[in-house]
Amino acid sequence: MYNYVFWVIYEGNISRNKSKVLSRWNASCIVFFTVLLHIFLVISVCKRFEIAPLNLEYLTNNTGIEGVFFLLLMIFFYFYYTESRIEKFREKYASRHWSGIINVIFIGSLIIIPLITIIILRWKG
Repeated sequence: MYNYVFWVIYEGNISRNKSKVLSRWNASCIVFFTVLLHIFLVISVCKRFEIAPLNLEYLTNNTGIEGVFFLLLMIFFYFYYTESRIEKFREKYASRHWSGIINVIFIGSLIIIPLITIIILRWKG
């Protein structure tokens, strides 16, 4: 799923004549953001329904550690998607077109639905 998101964003950037490095960085950051939203969704569901006792106060009190951790994760995603891996994606998804409305809906739902769910679950209303 995340590889497909990477491929769609990467191919979209390449088709707009952006450099390979910038396209790879943009797609890696979108994948990082999507993974982060899904992790926050799981944490929100666990906290809301008291499935598991999660105490994340250490992280929320130490924003410097969070910043370094997030930066390292973004760099990890950038180096995870190597040129050889990108070529495998191109072969795998060769029959699909990156700019279809289905891709826009799919990627939008992977980002928007968890984001709205997190907001609703964390609402203090």
